[in-house]
Amino acid sequence: MRLTFTCILAGFLCGCGPDNADPAVAELRQGLSRLNRRIDSVADALKTSEAMHALEQPGIVDLHENTLQTIGGGFSVGRLQVAREPGGARVSGMLVNTQSVGHSSATFELTTLGQSKEFTVMELPAGGSSRFQVVVLDVNPDSARYGIIKYVRSTISYH
Repeated sequence: MRLTFTCILAGFLCGCGPDNADPAVAELRQGLSRLNRRIDSVADALKTSEAMHALEQPGIVDLHENTLQTIGGGFSVGRLQVAREPGGARVSGMLVNTQSVGHSSATFELTTLGQSKEFTVMELPAGGSSRFQVVVLDVNPDSARYGIIKYVRSTISYH
């Protein structure tokens, strides 16, 4: 009985029923349509909010962004680019040391799409910058939009 009622109600709401000219049914259809649009709007806003919140966390970066992005620990990255590399994606850019101490053999880790790779920048002077590039295997460069870059270790020099 319940299944039959649900099927009849569904038929009326989609306009398939025998009485689809009834104004009450038309009103129900319009209300359902408005509700669906609101649900879609709220879902889109939630996705945007989650993405913006994720980008505010230190270390999470947009791999296609040219502007400086903070990764935490006194470091920022900028001029990021992703390119196709045999077997994966090559991520390159500029690392900026905002600290008053220099770093040598500075190791960082890039994670994107569940794959991680460490890379080393030989010299990163106090208040200076250095270019880097790293190849992350098994990553489609077209899908690699966001990543996490974090400082791992280095030798600190005071000047």
